[in-house]
Amino acid sequence: MDDSAEEICVKLVDFLAESKVPERHLEPLRKLAEENDAEELLERAEELGYCMAYMDHEQLVRLLASGWKAHCASKQVLRKKAFRVCARIEADTKADTDELDEARRKRDDLDRACAKSNLTMYKMQVLKASYDDDDKGKSD
Repeated sequence: MDDSAEEICVKLVDFLAESKVPERHLEPLRKLAEENDAEELLERAEELGYCMAYMDHEQLVRLLASGWKAHCASKQVLRKKAFRVCARIEADTKADTDELDEARRKRDDLDRACAKSNLTMYKMQVLKASYDDDDKGKSD
């Protein structure tokens, strides 16, 4: 079974600590993990990867790919709910136009957020695949 985004974020912070990322950078990440702000934590962890030359980048990419996959899956659930709510309100002929506009706004915001997160997830999957290809080449 896949880990949740929150579990992966905790693993990611632990990995960064093991990789000797300075404590001043870890504290904000721990706070984000406690607040379940996976998206911000994943973005910041990726940025730290650019700064830490001696980190195991393959492990970082694998954790980021798993984290983004789990995060996108949870966002997709929220997106589907927003589309269902919007469809239900649109089907109601007596629905308040303000309520409908708000539901559409939330739906559209979630739709855009999902698209942005999916792009980052795909980027991480391509990077992960490149490591997988390297591993196959080494075993041949």
